[in-house]
Amino acid sequence: MTGGSLKIIKNKKSMDEAGLFAVEGDKFIGEIPAGWEIVLRVYSESYAKQNYRATVFDGSKIIKDSLFEKLSGTKTPQGAMAVCRKKIYEAGPVFNKKNALLVYAEEINDPGNIGTIIRTARACGADGVFCSPNCADAYNPKALRASAGSIFNEPVFQNQNLTDFIETIKSKKITAAAACVNGDLSLYETDFTGSAAILIGSEARGLSELAVSLSDRSIRVPMPGGAESLNASVACAVLLYEAVRQRISAGMIN
Repeated sequence: MTGGSLKIIKNKKSMDEAGLFAVEGDKFIGEIPAGWEIVLRVYSESYAKQNYRATVFDGSKIIKDSLFEKLSGTKTPQGAMAVCRKKIYEAGPVFNKKNALLVYAEEINDPGNIGTIIRTARACGADGVFCSPNCADAYNPKALRASAGSIFNEPVFQNQNLTDFIETIKSKKITAAAACVNGDLSLYETDFTGSAAILIGSEARGLSELAVSLSDRSIRVPMPGGAESLNASVACAVLLYEAVRQRISAGMIN
């Protein structure tokens, strides 16, 4: 990417076609692991004046503050941006992990929820997050911010067909647990010490009937207070942390 092609940063389609995404701010850029490909670093003039040492990199570009604001995805840009290459993961090793713990997100609309699910999955040591077609983009700026850098550490697989996913995990003897408001089992009655995939549905509709019918079991989060449902990312967190609790009790993790 050259200086003349900076405009690609504001063109989501072009960024996707090039396999790129942009992250902003010192903290987020600091989360980029060593070895992850950074195609371009962009800094505003005011940032460069205050942080000269941070801007001395091969392939860095310093631009006017007004132009940086146009490129930025935030209302109050910090003046530092890194354009990174997306990492393509192989799904096979993820499915083959011993006692695999996976998440399948079906048509989650809010990119903030996708980012939070990725962040929680990483915190819980989940082995991968699989997103159905029509899910919010995991590389949407809002999703990236919500992931708090976990996008760099948690394998994420987008546009994953539900039927193909279920067929694959069943062939690997990974239990499919569908999260439903009226699930047959409480999450506290569900064994998460073996290989398991937690299926989470959209904010408005929940999981599709197909997803529930293809799963091995349907599970619910008890809500004695009478709320109609939980936020999708919150429900995912509750389920993942029950899996963590069980695996700690079983001596599988510390």
